[in-house]
Amino acid sequence: MLNLKQLREAKGVSQATVARELNISRQTYNNYELGKREADYETLLKLAEYFGTSVDYLISNRINDDSSDEIIKNSVESDQDLILLNRNAKKLPPENRKLLIDMAKAMLKEEFDEN
Repeated sequence: MLNLKQLREAKGVSQATVARELNISRQTYNNYELGKREADYETLLKLAEYFGTSVDYLISNRINDDSSDEIIKNSVESDQDLILLNRNAKKLPPENRKLLIDMAKAMLKEEFDEN
């Protein structure tokens, strides 16, 4: 999974940080980045979610093409937006926070029901 290093560096995190988030050892994660070890399906799903990309992209082993640069850029921007949303939502009064959560749940349900 040669794309992992690009994604990780674009996100500005260390191997240890990613490994900790996925509950795996840093060495295991390093082996994924180097292509010395293949992740199981569950780990692939966690990696794709963490980096905001698809499992297909992770296992394609295509690097440095225009689409990969765009995917990396979009995943990092999306993560930053979600972090800001989360920080600001915590500052809302409880009733407004509940409204926001209900709206998000409704939007996500709609999105997943369409697919």
